[in-house]
Amino acid sequence: MSNSASDWTRRQIDAATNVGAQLVLQPACNRNTWTGGVAAVSGMRVRANPAFFEMYPVDTMRWGISIGEGTVLGTCDDNTELRVEWDDGNVGMNIKAGKGCEYWLITSV
Repeated sequence: MSNSASDWTRRQIDAATNVGAQLVLQPACNRNTWTGGVAAVSGMRVRANPAFFEMYPVDTMRWGISIGEGTVLGTCDDNTELRVEWDDGNVGMNIKAGKGCEYWLITSV
């Protein structure tokens, strides 16, 4: 990992690693090797990164994230963000997944 990564970036990557999950990144990110993540594909099962709830304990759908698991539907925002249908019925749009190398918001199940 880059020595210039912020504390927030490090916390997100560590949180995923600590629960044995891989970070899920939109395919356009091209940072999969850097983080040990996996490129998102339609149908992939995901959940919110534990670090996300530490930082944003309320109003999670503002970020397109629900508690629990969901399924990647595809990309949006010129293929730089993800769209996920959560098992609770919410559909998250514009989920930042590796965008700007600062947002690692979801992990693989």
